[in-house]
Amino acid sequence: LACLSMDAKAASFVRIVREEGALKPTLAECKQFDLPENSEEALVAVKKWARKLGAGQAICTTVLDASEYRLLTTDAPEVPKEEMRSALRWKIKDLIDFPAQEATLDVFDLPGAQAGAKGQSVYVVAARSDAIRRRVELLSKVQVNLKIVDILEMCQRNIAALLPEDAAGVAVLSLSTNGGLITLTKQSKLYLTRNLKVGLDDMLHPTRQMATLDQTLLELQRSLDFFESHFRQPAIRNIFLMPSEVEVPGLLDAFQRNLGLKAAYLDFEQLLECPVSLPEGWQARHSIAIGAALRQETTA
Repeated sequence: LACLSMDAKAASFVRIVREEGALKPTLAECKQFDLPENSEEALVAVKKWARKLGAGQAICTTVLDASEYRLLTTDAPEVPKEEMRSALRWKIKDLIDFPAQEATLDVFDLPGAQAGAKGQSVYVVAARSDAIRRRVELLSKVQVNLKIVDILEMCQRNIAALLPEDAAGVAVLSLSTNGGLITLTKQSKLYLTRNLKVGLDDMLHPTRQMATLDQTLLELQRSLDFFESHFRQPAIRNIFLMPSEVEVPGLLDAFQRNLGLKAAYLDFEQLLECPVSLPEGWQARHSIAIGAALRQETTA
């Protein structure tokens, strides 16, 4: 599976290969291409670049931005399976900040729920249909074989599944400039997600640093407590931070000292077979694409 992503400045292409019997997936491609400022010239350039990399033949995925969808939990309506999406569309209409009729929905069960059980909770992905359409049209123009549109939470779940600690349950935290994402997973299943409204800028700011750290610790503790009480699971003992171009001094120590967790940064060179060493900063820049390309389900 491959992931091609683009923004105004660059395009990146990641391809993961899984060989039967191999201990680790292989990072077969991890390329980045700086784009011309002119949008038409950029499309032509990416089209040539993608053809050279074989993006037209590989099964490709792309990942929505956090602003383009909402991941919600709700009780499944007691309706026939074929009516589930329409019933959920009505049920979540007040939980999203765009019209429900303009949403594309996907549904998947929470771990531990019994299929068809009364009051069963489900995850609902409500994505802006126009955002999906723009993404599909863009990648079609550069002749990418797009088959899957994914979300950040599942990309982080895919990465966590590579960790030996995921067998007993593991927390993963990713930090962007202005936000963050906590995921709690166990045995490749996504149990809980929580978005942070603070990010690296706050954690590195001299006057906001302590308050930001306290807020992050509180949100993480609430997530861990809910995992134990709601899902009736043993306590999670390990947290991993996604690669970051800027490390927050003392953050790992704070998790260990205040929450009693074993804390470490993720290293893709340990989790994947990498034919060559990844240049400094590449792990952080390509982590989402790597997570997307690690997906094993055939539908999204």
